[in-house]
Amino acid sequence: MIGGRTSGTPVVMYGRAGGEQTFAYENLGSGLVAGSLVYSGGTVFGVLRDLSGRLHLVRLPDVTLPASTITLTAPATGTALKPLTLSGKLTLSDGSAPGEQPLTLIRWTSDGARTPVEGVKTAADGTYSVDDIPPIGGQIRYDVLWNGTADHR
Repeated sequence: MIGGRTSGTPVVMYGRAGGEQTFAYENLGSGLVAGSLVYSGGTVFGVLRDLSGRLHLVRLPDVTLPASTITLTAPATGTALKPLTLSGKLTLSDGSAPGEQPLTLIRWTSDGARTPVEGVKTAADGTYSVDDIPPIGGQIRYDVLWNGTADHR
């Protein structure tokens, strides 16, 4: 969780579970513009307004969010043009499920083709299952990704 105020320490990050302060950006001459904070990986960007009214983009590197864990299980073997069932689970750092979340599943075939598998999302308990039909034989690799939330990466 991130918060800001108009004087003193304008940007502070707190742990979600215990509420302890985990990061602070000290800039006493500026105030945070409401609604301007965004995450990009481990970096937070925000807009500060100084005492003269000028706006400044601020980059706060290495502001880490609690990690999540995602698993992917696939059959050890398969056959081209026959369905494979892939399954797994998304878990937050405290062991809880994030509810329904969209996932990105990518199929990599032995000819180098990279193909997204559409419509993959978790159930309320964090589990997911999807059938895919590999178009060719050879080694197939699947990668599953989750964009995270405001509280987890």
